[in-house]
Amino acid sequence: MSWLFHNLFFNRERIIFLCICFMLISYIGEECWGVKGLFAASGTVFTLSGLMLNIKATNIFHLRLNGKPLDYKRKSDIVNGSFTFGSEISEEEAKKKVKPIELDEISGLILIIFGTLLWGYGSYLFV
Repeated sequence: MSWLFHNLFFNRERIIFLCICFMLISYIGEECWGVKGLFAASGTVFTLSGLMLNIKATNIFHLRLNGKPLDYKRKSDIVNGSFTFGSEISEEEAKKKVKPIELDEISGLILIIFGTLLWGYGSYLFV
């Protein structure tokens, strides 16, 4: 899952290219196949993509240092607000503290993606 976010959703050039492709396919679908509203619904993909680009610097589940994911100790320091000063917490305690936050972030993103796509394209399931 982290690979998908890092290489697709958080990569500006790739996601803009895919959004434009999705929009063009939706336009063709509406014009050629007569599916009304398909082109307008493709805007949900742009909305989600913009959201992903905006949150990439604020969610801790994907943060990296020199190309490697941060360890739980550093993530815990970010959550606690101690940042570079660090704290006196073990790696195991840090993992217990950070893991639920990471799961909340990932679950939240999945809900946003699913909800937005359902909102934009849900009506086409019953045509």
